[in-house]
Amino acid sequence: MTMTATRQDPTTPTPPRGRGPIGRVPLLVIVVIAAVLVAGLITALAIATTSKPAANVPIAQPTPQPTAKVSTGDTLGSSSTAPVTSTFTAPAVVAKGITATVTSLEAIQGTATLPGEVAGPAIKITIALTNDTTASLPLNTVVVNAYYGTTRIPANELSTGESLFSGSVPVGQTVSGTYIFAVPLDQRSLVSVEFSYSVDTPIVAFTGSVPR
Repeated sequence: MTMTATRQDPTTPTPPRGRGPIGRVPLLVIVVIAAVLVAGLITALAIATTSKPAANVPIAQPTPQPTAKVSTGDTLGSSSTAPVTSTFTAPAVVAKGITATVTSLEAIQGTATLPGEVAGPAIKITIALTNDTTASLPLNTVVVNAYYGTTRIPANELSTGESLFSGSVPVGQTVSGTYIFAVPLDQRSLVSVEFSYSVDTPIVAFTGSVPR
């Protein structure tokens, strides 16, 4: 059998190799990989920028302000804190410009009203506080206590009939407070009523016998 060789027409162009769809795949892959790398780089830069610790900026501290003090023209704390003793008939100097005086002292029959109170013989004492300083004196820290006998037994305070110190004492004025303490009749030869204006002033102890 005779084989006839096929002759290629030299005028027919031969398709170039690697130019079809299969040849374009590697280029597309490269483009995708490059895009992923660029996106990853941008993300990394963004994270690095946002996670960068802030510079240590000193926090401004508030400027300490001086504590306001009530001026009375005198320094109450300059007085000695040792107790001041006086009688029931003499005024006592609490501090410069401040005077305490017993203006009334009487025997009464005390009434029990609050829990812990015991009705019975009592004394009713009124103390006047005079302000000769240059500013009003607050009275919210005033404390009055009473003791009787040589062993200083605390006297039970009775609230009914009392009119305690409150508010303030204006300049040049006098304000009074009335207190009631249960004191046995046989213990009235030695009674001490102690007036305390504040922790910065000495306690004034009015001491002596009281009415039966």
